[in-house]
Amino acid sequence: MPPLKGRDGLAEYLSEDLLYKTDRPRWYEKMRELSVAASKAQHTPFHEILVSLGARLHQHVMQNIDGLDIREPGMEPKTFALHGRLQNLRCIKNPGHTSNWSEAKPGEVCESCATKPDMRNPARQVRRNNHMRPNITFHRESVPEGTSERLGQLLQDDWDLLVIAGTSLKIGSCYDFARKLSNKIQAAVGCVIRIDPKAATKRVGRIVNIDLLLPADEVARRYSSMAS
Repeated sequence: MPPLKGRDGLAEYLSEDLLYKTDRPRWYEKMRELSVAASKAQHTPFHEILVSLGARLHQHVMQNIDGLDIREPGMEPKTFALHGRLQNLRCIKNPGHTSNWSEAKPGEVCESCATKPDMRNPARQVRRNNHMRPNITFHRESVPEGTSERLGQLLQDDWDLLVIAGTSLKIGSCYDFARKLSNKIQAAVGCVIRIDPKAATKRVGRIVNIDLLLPADEVARRYSSMAS
């Protein structure tokens, strides 16, 4: 997958107020290219460790949009893709209406909306914003409706270990979720581990018990060598 920043980075494509609004056909084509690239992405050592945990893994909340989890039958039901997946499309007006790239193209009218009568205006069933778009959350865009409720449901579950890896938790909603879950786990005498080569900020440092200043893949390699 291309990097986020730099000459060939994805930043301009993942910002709703840039390319999406200025050159939509080009933006859609780039999203299609990225969905193909994501389908060819390889598992990292850390992801392989997650898969190997099997029933011991209760829930996997990820910010990545590559959809690697959907290739593993056992991982997909346990994974909440916080920022969506490139492999899917969703209706702009009704996020619950989803499809994949083979079933609909971005910009096309949402089939579910097209077949649902508009009781207030039967002659105009499909409005301008009832179109399909990639099922990802852009930079500076709010997460889809229902995300907060889903995270709230996860907070009701019983946990004994939280591993925070591959994220700085700079996004407020992600930090708030991790903080609330951390408080619950530590109150139950559980443990919160953070894995990141960069030192934690003060507020993140307050919610973790163990801070491993290593890349996640390096931790995975060491774990594998100890387990073998």
